[in-house]
Amino acid sequence: MNYVYQFLNDKVFVQPERGSISSQEVHDKKIKFKQSDDEYVIGQNVFQYAEIEECDFSNIAIVGEQAFAFSDIKQVSLPQTTMCGSGAFAWCKNLKQADVAIWKVPEFLFSQCSNLEQVQLQEGVMVVEKCAFAGTNITKLSLPQTIQHFDLSSIISSPLEELELPDKDFEVVFSGNFDKSHFPKLTKESFLKLLRNYPQAYYELMPSEHFGGRTTIDKKFADECKNTICEGMKNRGDKKLTDPQNLQILALCSERLSNESKLRGKERYSARVGQTKSL
Repeated sequence: MNYVYQFLNDKVFVQPERGSISSQEVHDKKIKFKQSDDEYVIGQNVFQYAEIEECDFSNIAIVGEQAFAFSDIKQVSLPQTTMCGSGAFAWCKNLKQADVAIWKVPEFLFSQCSNLEQVQLQEGVMVVEKCAFAGTNITKLSLPQTIQHFDLSSIISSPLEELELPDKDFEVVFSGNFDKSHFPKLTKESFLKLLRNYPQAYYELMPSEHFGGRTTIDKKFADECKNTICEGMKNRGDKKLTDPQNLQILALCSERLSNESKLRGKERYSARVGQTKSL
């Protein structure tokens, strides 16, 4: 392995596993590592705050933690053969596009890249960890058929509207505490698809004043939620239908609908009383 351990004065310093220290020049803010029989390992923090706009990752085995954090990199393409550490590209304000084929998208990988608008998760991606795309400008994200574990907190604090999920059973979790403002623009269709794999989303993502701009939860939509949850439970096995937590979620659907119906009734009554007093 060739270990990249320092970036100074437009030079990349490399320590081969055996042999002497060598350096490579950076040209026009672009890094392309010299061809070698061994792959390169970029150590943690090496290119932090660097004025690097492009990097060829084709023969990079490992990108260390926060290796490119706060840098000027504009586009990232990570092949299947590369592994990344936590926050490797976090806080890169110029980053707008990322093509990801690594099997595990680590926590905080692109966190707070506020201008990142396009992310392509290729087939082969199996795990997406917490806050991987938090604070980005992504409005649409498609999960590949190979996905096995997806942390919903990976996309918090983003203007996400559409989340495309594969038609399969996979693990969905949320690391940390939900806040009703995390997914203010998620569409109804994406929400219903999410319920199939993560029924807890009903009471964790569903505040009526925030979800999809809705002010009330109508009966038709509540029934759709319940049917979707039941369908997802059946797909994962009938035993799930007797799980106390899942039964509690289904009960909550009905409870919310009932409470909101009562509230609307009180509002109508108050309106009539107000009209009577004004006569």
